[in-house]
Amino acid sequence: YGSGLASTFFSIRITEDTGRLDKLLAVLADVKTRLESRKKLSPADFVATLETREKAVHASPYTPCGPTDTMFPGTWYLQSIDDKHRRQYSRSEPAQQVNGH
Repeated sequence: YGSGLASTFFSIRITEDTGRLDKLLAVLADVKTRLESRKKLSPADFVATLETREKAVHASPYTPCGPTDTMFPGTWYLQSIDDKHRRQYSRSEPAQQVNGH
């Protein structure tokens, strides 16, 4: 994640209504499983991926290479960039809803 990691801040308001907290906890119930399901790369593979992105940063027209079937379900990804630098995006197949999301 390195220096590009962005932090998120949350605020919490204490009330006697536990409905919102219960909903939040239900949504977060599978976080550990989702984190553990991420694909692990060797440092060399990660560097190669970054080098591919660096070469394509201002390219147009451009069509990214690489598999999309390994992406997390519901991920938006760049499909192509035309000669006028207009971007076209696609979305990987969303997973079935879990915990209402």
